[in-house]
Amino acid sequence: MIKFILAVSFSVLLGCKHSGDEGKKMYIGTDMVHCVGRHFVSIPTSLQPSSITTGIFKAAGATAQDPEIDILVQSGVTTKTKFDTAVQKRRSELSRSESKTVDVLKNDTVLPDGSTLFRVQEIDDAYFSEMYFLRGHAMVKLRLDSFDNSYLEAEEQLKKLLKSIVDLDVNATGRGFCLGPIVIHSDLSQESGKFTYSDNSGLVLEIGIDTFSHDDPMTLSDRMKRDSSALQKLKVRTEVLRTQQRTTAGMLTDEWLGIGHIDGAAEHVLKFMLETRRNNSGKTTPSISLSLDSGQPLSDGTRTTTKIGNEQAIVLWDHIADSIKLAGEEKH
Repeated sequence: MIKFILAVSFSVLLGCKHSGDEGKKMYIGTDMVHCVGRHFVSIPTSLQPSSITTGIFKAAGATAQDPEIDILVQSGVTTKTKFDTAVQKRRSELSRSESKTVDVLKNDTVLPDGSTLFRVQEIDDAYFSEMYFLRGHAMVKLRLDSFDNSYLEAEEQLKKLLKSIVDLDVNATGRGFCLGPIVIHSDLSQESGKFTYSDNSGLVLEIGIDTFSHDDPMTLSDRMKRDSSALQKLKVRTEVLRTQQRTTAGMLTDEWLGIGHIDGAAEHVLKFMLETRRNNSGKTTPSISLSLDSGQPLSDGTRTTTKIGNEQAIVLWDHIADSIKLAGEEKH
């Protein structure tokens, strides 16, 4: 709901500049198959993947209290020189932030496999460890917090996870979890990823995959009804285009497609959302969330307005949602 309000605020309250209508072909044309978690999705090439993909993971046997492993994947790091430059930049950041007793860089090591390990003592017995390495044309960063001076155990977790990470081949994903241009082949108790795609008109698609999470006890449609009064107090009026249950990747899903208007403003934003409803969570039945927002700022900060028509947006939405399937079901 906060994201919905922000989407309206960015595109309506702040205004923007935009070009003319580029037609329906801009939104649905040639597709590219992307791997998200353990699923494939076909997305028009007009929507390009973000250069940054993030995920949160835990090793098998980890408890709810154990720290999570954060993974950041940056694509487009095409040379060893670019990788070394990025690592040196992080080294400098860590060095600048340290003091005598807080955020002290305790370890800076290049390991035999070419990866770089940083260990930072945040305070007393609390540390965080980071590892940087290349997989294909992507730089991968792993980070794990540790407490009670257990940094060596944490770093063993990172080294073990590193060995399970390979460059993505969409034709041979196997049983791993895709995260942007990499695949993780490891036995994990938590695995989630966020995948973002956008075009040059301010249209943004986000896909969330969370293998073992539980469904929200309140359905998406009920939450939107509940929150409508809060939006009205902020002078945001919603118009529902479609709300229904549908099947996505063999799972029941709740869907809400709507428009956001601010009183007195001529512009509007589209907000489409979809969430799975599962009997049981697991690798073949993860939580999948899908959202499509119009009128979002471009990467350089340029404001945009909604260019895509309602019917065009629904056709695009259905095209993407209907394409989601388990990677093992796709024949290559």
